Amino acid sequence: SDHTLWLSDKIGGNGGHESLDSYIYNNTVIINKANAEAYDTAIDISAINTRIYNNIFYAVNGSGIGNQQVYVQDPNLLMSHNLFYGNINQSFKNKGNANVLADPKFNNTDIEHPYGFQINNPSGAINAGKAFTGNYAHPPIPVQASPIFNHVEAVPTTDFFGHTLTGDNTPNIGASNAKNGEILSFNSDSLETTIRINNPVITDAIEIYGITQETNYVLFDLVGHKKQAGTVSKTNSRIKLNALLPAGMYMLNLEINKKVHCFKLLITAH
Repeated sequence: SDHTLWLSDKIGGNGGHESLDSYIYNNTVIINKANAEAYDTAIDISAINTRIYNNIFYAVNGSGIGNQQVYVQDPNLLMSHNLFYGNINQSFKNKGNANVLADPKFNNTDIEHPYGFQINNPSGAINAGKAFTGNYAHPPIPVQASPIFNHVEAVPTTDFFGHTLTGDNTPNIGASNAKNGEILSFNSDSLETTIRINNPVITDAIEIYGITQETNYVLFDLVGHKKQAGTVSKTNSRIKLNALLPAGMYMLNLEINKKVHCFKLLITAH
């Protein structure tokens, strides 16, 4: 759909399913496709009590964010302390407070790996975020409610890269809370061994890449009911879906060396 943000009050075209109290914060959103691959995205928000804060929105090389359209229908939108760089729709930026218009100084965008999007010092993102208090406090995740939350904390204590968030009254904007431009290193092998699913829209089987050992998997529906389980390995990394699974959203958990990798999937009719 080419959406950067899409919150809706409909499911399958039926109304009455409001998106309530959505928190979109401390993400790093990047579009840098160029030339014939460049494209613009849309922003559609039909919701109540949406919070959008401490995010980096970065669009360069001819691509853009929000230039297809910006439609925001939320009387209680709270949008603050986001960093905008590049081709970002002005009406979207105008909906926010305390905007930061600066280069985030990513480490190496050519790597096409998350570690390339760590930030160097100086960066306009460092210490420029909204404190996690009041209306912008972390929303506690009900981790006891369902096994799909087994891999997360109720309230986050570290960022994507492992930097601490605890007690930080001036968090960074974006996914990296490194205060001095600390760059975590990685080797070239990590690019090849990253666990990934090439296409999250699934019909009859899930193709997993980067598996190097026998690994347990569990497929949950979005309310935490276990629907399928088994193992995958380097030589058999394809999960054939149960033909009776209904179409819809699912969560796939892979446990590798006591670390859980979680993927959201859309299973279509088959």
